[in-house]
Amino acid sequence: MPVHSSPTEPNLTESNQAAPAVIHHVRQLVTDQGVLPAGLLRREIETSWNRCLQQGLRLDQKLELPLLARDELREVRERNNRLISGSVPEMEALCRHFGKRDCIVMLADANATILKTLGESQFSDKASRYSLLPGSSWQESRAGTNAFGTVLKQGKPLMVRGGEHYIDAISGFSCSAAPIYDPFGKIAGVLDVSSYDVLGSCHNLGLVSMSARLIEHRLFLDHYQDSVILAIHPRIEFVGSLWQGLLAFSSDGQLLAANQAAQRCLELGPLAIERDDFISLFGSKLSAVINLSRESVHSPLLLHTTQNLQIHGRLLSGMDGVEAITAEPESSEGLQLKQAQTKQVKQPVRKAHNQGISLAGVTLEDTVLSRSAQRGVKVLNHQIPLLLTGETGAGKEVLARALHTESNRNRADFVALNCAAIPEGLVESELFGYQDGAFTGARRGGMKGKVLLADKGTLFLDEIGDMPLDMQARLLRVLQERSITPLGSGKIIPVDLAIICATHRDLKSMVAQGKFREDLYYRLNGMRIQIPPLRKRSNFVGILEHLLQIEAGFNHGIQIDPLLINKLKSYRWPGNLRQLQTLIKTSLAFMEEGESLISEDHLTEDFLEELNSGRRSFEVNNGADIDTKAPSGTLKNAQTELIKQAIEENLGNISAAALSLGISRATLYRRLQNAGIKRVNDRQVLNS
Repeated sequence: MPVHSSPTEPNLTESNQAAPAVIHHVRQLVTDQGVLPAGLLRREIETSWNRCLQQGLRLDQKLELPLLARDELREVRERNNRLISGSVPEMEALCRHFGKRDCIVMLADANATILKTLGESQFSDKASRYSLLPGSSWQESRAGTNAFGTVLKQGKPLMVRGGEHYIDAISGFSCSAAPIYDPFGKIAGVLDVSSYDVLGSCHNLGLVSMSARLIEHRLFLDHYQDSVILAIHPRIEFVGSLWQGLLAFSSDGQLLAANQAAQRCLELGPLAIERDDFISLFGSKLSAVINLSRESVHSPLLLHTTQNLQIHGRLLSGMDGVEAITAEPESSEGLQLKQAQTKQVKQPVRKAHNQGISLAGVTLEDTVLSRSAQRGVKVLNHQIPLLLTGETGAGKEVLARALHTESNRNRADFVALNCAAIPEGLVESELFGYQDGAFTGARRGGMKGKVLLADKGTLFLDEIGDMPLDMQARLLRVLQERSITPLGSGKIIPVDLAIICATHRDLKSMVAQGKFREDLYYRLNGMRIQIPPLRKRSNFVGILEHLLQIEAGFNHGIQIDPLLINKLKSYRWPGNLRQLQTLIKTSLAFMEEGESLISEDHLTEDFLEELNSGRRSFEVNNGADIDTKAPSGTLKNAQTELIKQAIEENLGNISAAALSLGISRATLYRRLQNAGIKRVNDRQVLNS
């Protein structure tokens, strides 16, 4: 069916949520004229609606979905038993998160057939009336635009709100869904959270997407538990995270599986699993990596691929199986690994802590930070503790790793402990370790603590301000005596280590309040390095390009729209580097094949609204946003006049007016309502 549009019609980017009035207008046009105007709905929704129109679906048709018989459903569930068992923990976690809210969590297979549902009985009653039941099939060709069917069509997470659903009967729901990929990169199912709320929440989609990623990891590890599994990522701090790539190898090094992240990381094609092995990927034997991993279990490896990519990795399982078949173990010292067929010497596999993050890669020509970091290395080399301060997400651990890499301790381990992430009762055992039988539930054979693991290397204590007071006393003793006594042991063990601590708290104020030991504060504060927040970094563009290079690959060929860069520079970045890196990851994920320019179309709708409204507020009011719900007065009147002026200057075009104000259409509609302004048509606004 042809798609028509008028140049005077407002345009809506992919990242923005259309206002209910706009969706109603679109539905009316499709019903009355059979025409879908372009640019009013998000791109993925518009594409889905076009598919529905081409298949002859009507907005007002009855929702009649096939429902499997009990025996048929049992067979389908048995075929998807691994998917169901791997998904239940995350489904239960989502239910606990949403509590008694009016929502339901559902799992469907690769045919959009619902396999399992969890949720409050009150919503379950509503769900049953709308075929949200195990055994019902929600393929887009039958149910129109919906989270299950449309996610299977597009292969990426999607939120469908209210009237964005194609068929009227389900337009009262808000659904967030994400695909679950199997170890071979194919969609195994879809995870969904649906609520009887047409507005929904953008955060729901993030939670569902992370839950789907956790399920994927669980399925991968379960399927290949008897194989050699290697976790990889270009950034060392993301090895062990939700964003890591996973590779499975047979005991002789044949590639068995690679998840989506690994395929992107290594630029693997669809035939790689049948064709490649460890040597063809990394130019070395799998047994060499096994040997290195045994030497230092806690340190990731630095791998160089045959495509000249630098990758960090850690073996998760399979070391024992390879040991049995390795006839001639290769030495990990001075190792030169050769590619079997070409006999060309490749880059050797090394311990990641020997060649980690460089200071230049962290400071990125920030003169002040670079000078402080260089002095920090000298301090660290003289066993003087370093204290890194800065806002959350500013890159304290990344800088700590770089300082370790540049120091004279870089041949030993960098060991990190987040004091805020460990339950108070476990901090002591994590730091100092314990002997076999030290307490009920202790690991057989005991456990080395972080302090002992960092011997000859560097111990990094993140969020030191959250360390319990009694542990502060024990840490102070370690610093003074340079020795530890594990729990349950009377043996004193000498240690030689450098210490870097980090915090976002004001430790001086905590000392004054009695929440942090004064003697420990002055012991740790040998030198303090203040890491500036991202909004105050003078080299923002350099940081942006550096992170893009890391996330997209060194030969990515992807650029960022200069107009978008200017907006990003003026944003406040409350999450600092961590937020920026997540933004880049998300933008790359939203890019279609063949695209090479990141624009506003590749931003999430909640960030785009915050970016645009925050930028305008900063320019107009020096960073203080105008409260749209404030009582009538100078600020509210000024904002009302600003809105009227923008609409008048743009001849009533709401999209153009929103763009000139630096906000989204949805935000402008909300502010029109709060200001008591009625929109009669695209060219006229009146006071109510």
